[in-house]
Amino acid sequence: MAVGTVLGAFNWPEKTDRYRRIARFIEAFFSKFDRFVGPTRHPKWQEVNLGANLPGWKRFPAAQQWLERHSADIATGSAKRDDFQSFLNERQPPGDTDRDRLFEEFVKWRGARR
Repeated sequence: MAVGTVLGAFNWPEKTDRYRRIARFIEAFFSKFDRFVGPTRHPKWQEVNLGANLPGWKRFPAAQQWLERHSADIATGSAKRDDFQSFLNERQPPGDTDRDRLFEEFVKWRGARR
């Protein structure tokens, strides 16, 4: 069993003070998110996906805009298929290995290589 966590915000109108406050939080949090996945932080932070979609939910516009502006940075910093293949080559797991567990090991392995 797994339980996901979502950080939600009310969809304030764009020209309001509350919208601007949430937008400032998004800019600060997203821009410094790489600090949360460092070796001194809890390993669960490495599982966070800022760009994940939640069916039936709409992303806050400022968050969507930030993701669009930084999509190249996210792509280069994310777990790439080549890195995952290198990980598999080193570990040589049996064919029936649980993919979720294996990916969690990969994230830890990749973090240790940085």
